Amino acid sequence: MGFDEETLRKRIYCHRGLWGSTEAQNSLYSLGAAASSGFGIETDIRDSGSNLIVAHDAFSESKVELSALYGLNAPIALNIKSDGLLRRDLGSISESLSAPGSFAFDGSIPEMLQYKKAGLPLALRVSEYEPELSWKCKYIWLDAFESDWWLEKEILPRLSESHFVIIVSPELHSRNHENVWNIAAKEISGMNPNVAICTDKPIEFLGILQ
Repeated sequence: MGFDEETLRKRIYCHRGLWGSTEAQNSLYSLGAAASSGFGIETDIRDSGSNLIVAHDAFSESKVELSALYGLNAPIALNIKSDGLLRRDLGSISESLSAPGSFAFDGSIPEMLQYKKAGLPLALRVSEYEPELSWKCKYIWLDAFESDWWLEKEILPRLSESHFVIIVSPELHSRNHENVWNIAAKEISGMNPNVAICTDKPIEFLGILQ
């Protein structure tokens, strides 16, 4: 293994936290469990009334406010679910992205341009439907909605030469993850310092690195 376990854990982003049942996703428990276990965190924010909350779906009854992310000391991938959040609370969003390896992603291009202008870390998505970047950025969210298209095109070596690439694990789209995990594990465990993964199964993925 080319890296110590602490470093490896931070390159595994837990999709909506570390949870055992889907009901616990994006909860205070799942977010705290991911951070205390040394993993990165992927989570969602949107507005609810006058507050910014952690929630994937509109009209969510989530009571988890954005401030719950402060001080977790974990890399955070912040999935932007509503336009206009930055104009409402730049300070809170900036605070939630303060840990190394943190970034905002997945907002509309006009919205992400505002994050760029504010100097906040952000990722742009590359997928079979979005093959080109709108501008240069440090982080890339490498997604695959229908198939593992990038495995066949040598996309990962090219992108990771100049970007930090977070691979979206196929089980997030209800597909088999075996082939992608094999490639990602090889890269993350020693060959490539610029590759990470976002997965529903961080414990299992860590196990194949050891």
